[in-house]
Amino acid sequence: MKRYLPPLLLLLLVIGLASAERVPAQFRLRKDPNSPMRGFITAFNDEGFTFEKFRGGKSTVRWDDLVKEDAQTLRIRFKLEQTEAERLGLVPGHELRLKGTEPVRGYLERIDEDGKHWLRVGGLLHAYPKDRIEKVIETKVPEGDIYSPDEVYARRLQRTPPTNAMEHRRLADYLYDIGSWDGADKHYRMAMAKDPALRQKLEERLAELKAYQEDAASATVLKKASKMGNLDGKYSDAILMIRDFVEANPGAARRGQQVIERLEQRQFEKKNALFHRIKNEELDRTIRRFLARSKPGIDESKSWVLSSLEKELRERIKARLELTPEEWDLFKESPAKGAPHWATYRDGTFVVDKRAKVGKSSKRAIRGDPNTWWRGGATTTQTTWMKAFAAERLKIFEVVMVRNSHCTRCGGTGRVKKGSVNALEDGRHEWKETCPRCYGAGEDRAVAYK
Repeated sequence: MKRYLPPLLLLLLVIGLASAERVPAQFRLRKDPNSPMRGFITAFNDEGFTFEKFRGGKSTVRWDDLVKEDAQTLRIRFKLEQTEAERLGLVPGHELRLKGTEPVRGYLERIDEDGKHWLRVGGLLHAYPKDRIEKVIETKVPEGDIYSPDEVYARRLQRTPPTNAMEHRRLADYLYDIGSWDGADKHYRMAMAKDPALRQKLEERLAELKAYQEDAASATVLKKASKMGNLDGKYSDAILMIRDFVEANPGAARRGQQVIERLEQRQFEKKNALFHRIKNEELDRTIRRFLARSKPGIDESKSWVLSSLEKELRERIKARLELTPEEWDLFKESPAKGAPHWATYRDGTFVVDKRAKVGKSSKRAIRGDPNTWWRGGATTTQTTWMKAFAAERLKIFEVVMVRNSHCTRCGGTGRVKKGSVNALEDGRHEWKETCPRCYGAGEDRAVAYK
């Protein structure tokens, strides 16, 4: 076979060929796959090889000119390419089929007298009781399933210590694939030192490698920062740590920003939940303090709720959570999560019910007086009444449900039956009058709010 190559390219190819000491070979060319070529390969490299026919005559052949399967077979033979098992690092190992879980692959080191199986996985020994094992299968497994990356690296060097640029590069590629980046960096540089022609291609790999190393370093920092935020609640410290790291390692900027955004979102959610919890705590405290200090009537209490309560809540919540005005506005409008809080007007429902009547009472027409009812109530009754009133009228609260239950005295009718031994003017001994508990409202009103 005669090849026509530019003289200079042909000369460079021949000079770069490694001696193969006349290895017998047979292969097929893509342009004529039905006529196999037979002879000796006398030299080879990554580009191609020199070929000498049995009947005489030499030529230079490129790997690309061969049928793909033949080129792969020869390149594996000359260690220019790895077999599938070599590429994947497959070695003899075992697969344990376990009851109720996924199979585990590694190397079965020993079986104890009690049937306990010791399997080496990722460089560590794991024990599996006999009663958990359904079956043990001998198979080929990736070397990395059995050994740690460092052990794999050492085993490779022990088996085939690299001696030339090609072998250094093959080992570096393998270390690169399993994530042993320090070893990959070392052998890429050794390959470049032995063959400067590889510099441009390998410098690209080294640039990728550096990015991965920065990414791996950032993974450690980002994991620690995420733990500080999500588990320990130190969101601001975690975000500051990431920003300092990104400033020193710009390659981690994209991932760092993603983690910061997640932390800020979690920080917002947690602070938002804390806002609504504290809001309800302060509602109860502020109302009780107002009642204890001012001893107000019901009209004064209603006026204070509508004019001053939200302002006092805002100041106390902002001080406890160190909120900015923007955060206050944001949290105030945000929906609260979790179970709602309940407050009830109880028998004071008539004060806010449209059926309530105010005026003097008589025997047959009892008219509820809010001030009289208020003065006769305990502090706890007044507190829960004011909480229900505030929840329905202040925008800082979200009313989830209003539940009306029948008055326990009149059963929801608003009126009760009365009787007298002496007859009335019309001759009746029984009559109905307004319920003296609910004053005609007929219900107790409860408010669920967040």
